[in-house]
Amino acid sequence: MPWMRPVAVLIAIGVGLVSRRLEAQEKTEYLLKKEQTNKRTAEPACQCSPVAKPPEKPKPWQFKLRVGSVFQLSSSRAVVGRIDGTTRSFNLDIHGEANWKCHKHEVRNRVDTNDLIVKTQNTGRWVPAADFVELESIYQYHASPRVGPFARAGLRSSVFLGRDLRTNAVMYALPDGSLTGPRTEKRLTDRFVPLTLVQSAGVFYNPVKKPHFDVDLRGGLGVREVFADGQLGLKDDPATTDTVELVGLHSYAEAGVEAIVFVRGESWKEKVSYYLGGEFLLPVVRTREPGDDRSATDLISKTIKFGLAYKLAKAATILYELRIVHQPQLIESVQVLNNFGFKATFDLL
Repeated sequence: MPWMRPVAVLIAIGVGLVSRRLEAQEKTEYLLKKEQTNKRTAEPACQCSPVAKPPEKPKPWQFKLRVGSVFQLSSSRAVVGRIDGTTRSFNLDIHGEANWKCHKHEVRNRVDTNDLIVKTQNTGRWVPAADFVELESIYQYHASPRVGPFARAGLRSSVFLGRDLRTNAVMYALPDGSLTGPRTEKRLTDRFVPLTLVQSAGVFYNPVKKPHFDVDLRGGLGVREVFADGQLGLKDDPATTDTVELVGLHSYAEAGVEAIVFVRGESWKEKVSYYLGGEFLLPVVRTREPGDDRSATDLISKTIKFGLAYKLAKAATILYELRIVHQPQLIESVQVLNNFGFKATFDLL
């Protein structure tokens, strides 16, 4: 039939097109890869602001504990100008704090001790060259951030026996006028004597209070109680080369106007630290010994402290400390203690 030929041609063309399409779909360049089939449309970033974490509540208690120690050993034999033998020295320095703060209330607790004992060829025994211990507790009420009332209590004493040692034999003139026989040693004080108790109350003011610099001013009423009956102190006259004069120490109490100033700070990336402080008490009421007609201004108690430290490393420090104590009712002599050297320090807390 004549119409069948065009229909056959159309069918052949359609079959050819379908077969070409199927062949094209089998080629790899036309197939979707696994990454393309699994790819998901990225979700838009969240535009909401991050939730701020609540600030951590400060802990009411803060503790500090620093221990420093140095041991030195020196031995000499047949050295010109030196005695044969061995010299040993041991130094222990402890500073601890336990501070509590809540709202407007603050309590500061502190302990300080510095003991240096030496054993030389002359003495042949361990002898304290520096010896003191201090305990202090202060309560403060911050009526404003920098001003408020305070109350303080503390004690000061020494740990070891106090002795006077001489290279050559001398005689000691006792307070009653008698003389001892020639000797190279005399016991002066017992352990933990003299003992000074400190109480004061008044107002504090911090004109400057920064993390690396602090100024603390205090004023008010102060009370001192000193226990020293039966102890001896030196009042040597240089003109009497073969005799050493001693004076008797007595217990006493005094109360009056007190002023305290203390400055401390750090600099040079916290490698250098320093402090400077002074305490002064003008006695208005006091224990009076027979024949003592000194005025209140003559009996002002004074304590001055200065310290400078340079931290070489985490556990190595070069330091200098100066303490000047003058308690005229105890002894007229001014007590001066210098301490300079290298110390290994460890912050335990």
